[in-house]
Amino acid sequence: MILGYDPTTKQFLKDGIPFTDSHRVASGFRIHADESAKKELNRVFIDVTPWPGCAPFAPAGLTPKDFQIEAALFALSRNRSYLALDPGLGKTIVIALVINALRATFRHSEKVVIINPPALLVNTAEHLKRWCDIIDEDFEGIQIFNGDISPLTDILIVPDSMIHRKSVMEAITNFVAIDHATLFVDEAQRFKSPTAKRCKAILGRPPLTRLFEKSVFLSGTPIENRTMEIYPVLKRCAPESINFMDRFDFGMRYCAGHLDEETGHFDFSGDSHSEELFTAVKKDFMLRMKKTDVMKELPPKVHELVFIGENLPPRVAELDRKILKEFSPTDLMKAKFNTPYLSTYRRLLGIEKASLAIEYVKNLLTDTDENVLVFAIHKDVVQMLVEGLKGFSPLVIVGAVDKKHRQGIVDEFQNNPKKRLFIGNIDAAGVGFTLTKATQVIMVERSWKPSANEQASDRAHRIGQTQTVFVKDLVFVNSVDRVVIETGIRKSKTINVL
Repeated sequence: MILGYDPTTKQFLKDGIPFTDSHRVASGFRIHADESAKKELNRVFIDVTPWPGCAPFAPAGLTPKDFQIEAALFALSRNRSYLALDPGLGKTIVIALVINALRATFRHSEKVVIINPPALLVNTAEHLKRWCDIIDEDFEGIQIFNGDISPLTDILIVPDSMIHRKSVMEAITNFVAIDHATLFVDEAQRFKSPTAKRCKAILGRPPLTRLFEKSVFLSGTPIENRTMEIYPVLKRCAPESINFMDRFDFGMRYCAGHLDEETGHFDFSGDSHSEELFTAVKKDFMLRMKKTDVMKELPPKVHELVFIGENLPPRVAELDRKILKEFSPTDLMKAKFNTPYLSTYRRLLGIEKASLAIEYVKNLLTDTDENVLVFAIHKDVVQMLVEGLKGFSPLVIVGAVDKKHRQGIVDEFQNNPKKRLFIGNIDAAGVGFTLTKATQVIMVERSWKPSANEQASDRAHRIGQTQTVFVKDLVFVNSVDRVVIETGIRKSKTINVL
C-alpha cells in the first residue's frame, strides 16, 4: 500500500484515488507513505530521526555544558520540539549550538528566525554573537527585524509583538523561501491564548511553523498558571501526543473540566491526569530539564517569608476584609483583576509595603556586603523604592526603560562593584537577564503568576552563581497578600509536574 499526497487537491491518494483527509487516520499509515506524503505529514506530525549531521559545537574558547549539548541534539533530531529548560540553564546557548550544527551541516545555507519578547531582542543578539561559531564582531548576518531585511542576514530576530502583521509575515516568508529554515520561539508560554494575534500568527491557520523544516519552542515555564495554556502549542505541533483531542476533550480530561452552574459555561481552569499528559508529551515532543537535576553544583535557592507587620494600615484593612469575605483561597486563584477594589487593594498594599521595604533594604545594604535585587509590580511602588533608596544609587529597569539600554544596565550591575542594588519591575526585568552578582532577592510585590515570580528570582539563581540565593517575600501577617503567596505555592506544585 502506498499513500501519496496530491499538492494540487491537497488530498492523500492511494493509487490515484483520494484516500483520507483525516490526519488521525493518515498517521497510522505513515510507514507506507511515499516521499510527497511524508513531506506533508511531517508538517503535522513529529518526525523523530537520529541527527545525522555535524554535532553541536561552540566557538573556540567556549565550552557548553553537557546538558546544553543534550538539549541541542534533542532539537536537531526532530522536526518539532519543545525545550522546557529551567531559567538559568542557557536557552540562548542551546539555540546557538543548534544553529552551529545546522549551518555546518548545510554549508551555511541555513536561515534562522527567532521569535522573542521585545525586551529580550538585544539580549538574545548579544549572546548569539558570542556563541554562534559563524559570527564575529564584523559579521552582519544577524539582524533584529526593523521592517526591512538585509540580503546579508542569516539569523533574523523578530519581536513577538509584530508577527501578526501581514507585512512581517510576508517578509519572513520571503526570507526563508529558498534555503533550509529553522524557527525558534522563545518564551513560548506567551502563546497560550488561541484568540491572541501573536498566537494566531504562529499556531493559527495557516501556522507560521509550516514555513520551516524545524520549529523549536523554548520556555523555562511551559505552564504559567493552568494546564489549558499549553493546548494551542500541542494542538498545532504535537497533536498525536494528545490523541488529536479538541479543546473540549482536552479540557475535560486534563483540566478538571466541569460545568459551572453559576455561569452555565464549562470551567477548564484546573488540572487533572497531569502525569499521564506530560508522560505522553515528553515522549517525543518535550524535553524537560530542571536545574536540580542537571546542575547539582548550583547552590540552593532558599525562600523565606519576612513579616513586616501584623496588622494592615486602616485604609487597606477594610478592603482586605471585603476580599476575604467574598473570595475563598480557591476563588483567588481564578480572580480576574478587573475587579476594581481587588486591583486597588493590591496597589495600596504595595505602597504601604514599599515604605517598610525601604528600611529593610537599607539595613541589609548597610549591615552586610550583599548585593540585592528588589522586585515590584506597580509603577508608583517602584518609584517609591527608587526614591527611598537613592542613597545607594540603584540601577533600575522598568517598562519605560528603552529595551536597547536594558542589557547595559544589567552589565553595569554585574561588573561595577560600587553598584550593589538593582530595582526592577517583574514584567520588564524578570526574564532574560543574568544578575548572578546578587545573593539577596527581595520581593516587595508578587505577581499572581507563580512562574513570573520564579523567573524574577532566577535572575540571580543561574549558571555562574556560586552562593546560596535567598528569596524574601515581604508580607503582612494578616492579609490577602499572604493568601496570594500561599496560592502561588500551590500553583507551583502543578507547574513542577513538567
